[in-house]
Amino acid sequence: MKKWKTVKDEYHNINNILNFHRSTMHHKSNMSVNHIIPVIDNLLTKDNEEDSRIVEIDPAELKENEDEFFKILEQRRTSWQFGTPMNREQLSALLTKAFGISQRRKFGEFWVNLKTYASAGALYSVEPYIYINDVEDELNGGIWKYDADNSRLVYVADTDVCKVNGLTSTTKFGVQSFEKSKIILFFVANFEVIFKKYGMLSYRLVLLEAGHMCSNLQMVSTKLGYSTVPIGGFYDLEVKKMLKLDHDRVCLYMAAVG
Repeated sequence: MKKWKTVKDEYHNINNILNFHRSTMHHKSNMSVNHIIPVIDNLLTKDNEEDSRIVEIDPAELKENEDEFFKILEQRRTSWQFGTPMNREQLSALLTKAFGISQRRKFGEFWVNLKTYASAGALYSVEPYIYINDVEDELNGGIWKYDADNSRLVYVADTDVCKVNGLTSTTKFGVQSFEKSKIILFFVANFEVIFKKYGMLSYRLVLLEAGHMCSNLQMVSTKLGYSTVPIGGFYDLEVKKMLKLDHDRVCLYMAAVG
């Protein structure tokens, strides 16, 4: 009788994801400034547009009391013009509206906290870490992890804005600065949470989740009068060290608010 042959299932090998992520890490040696690509005119080409079926879309006109959210969408901009004051109450509003619990729902015998953004399987495997630069003396200079399930900040480490400036090429070399920002967010994927269910697909799913979260952050910040800057290029190893991340956690995205 022929026996089944056991083979290694690479789809469920978490090291594949971690190794791929390491291969994409940003270092001083591969900064975009070192690899300038000439701008290509009309990058968004209009191939065969003359032969395509075209339908014109008119801007929607809404009643005055219906369009506040749409005005926020129109006002959203990436801007380094920080300066709007922030206190603990405003910080709490920002975090709870962008990342907090919006509903509790029962699935089978379990109650699940549903949050204000989409997450694969409602696992919420991307965790917001926050460096607080200028909010309140008790919090300033600290890195905290936002625990939405328990409405609290969990202390991680101390640092200062000069060290945080060293995490991105834009701020390290003085092109911009986090000096006037109020908080800086780090969106950290916890692969241990999601990989057991989704295998290699997890890598795509955490990137999408981080994008949903940052979009929420920008919308809520705009509503509250703050500027935001999403940042995808940062020195991964320095961030990992500063946030004290373990083997299965990686930072995917940053954003400054102020």
